[in-house]
Amino acid sequence: MTGPRIRLTGGPYHTASSASIGEKGELIVEFHDFSDEAEKTFGNDIAFVLSVTPEAKGTVARLLEAGGDEQLLATIRDRFTSYFEVRDWLQSRSIPFTKSFDPWA
Repeated sequence: MTGPRIRLTGGPYHTASSASIGEKGELIVEFHDFSDEAEKTFGNDIAFVLSVTPEAKGTVARLLEAGGDEQLLATIRDRFTSYFEVRDWLQSRSIPFTKSFDPWA
């Protein structure tokens, strides 16, 4: 079971990005593509999921000047519009994360 989930408002048409806190306290950012192009290319909807460990999540919270998990999610919602913005920000600050691809989202 995950904690609260926030929706990010940007991204390409027929997509959705969100962020949540996972069962182990990790930060999870997801991108779901429901577009016709995803359907044509993969035969169905797809998802990219990135996960930041609880330890690295602390660095994210410090850099964003966010307190607990709810404030961190609210700050992410207010600062970023999509999965891709969060991913690029993490990369630009060398914050480690794992990325997975779900071809059957």
